Amino acid sequence: MTNATTVCPGQISAQDQSAAPATGLAPCASAVTPEVPATLLIVVVGGVAVGGFLYLRRRRSRTLSI
Repeated sequence: MTNATTVCPGQISAQDQSAAPATGLAPCASAVTPEVPATLLIVVVGGVAVGGFLYLRRRRSRTLSI
């Protein structure tokens, strides 16, 4: 599945104990859009999760040693 709006000639391959390449259709390179918002969201959420974990770990270690 793809959300590409245009297709260009490309290669396909089928393998089942032997390989068989053939021509087919593939999304054009100019039609591919990067998923920047989703990537940035994953980085931010991961950073908050790691930061929260480290904060709680540091806070817990201070209270246990007293």
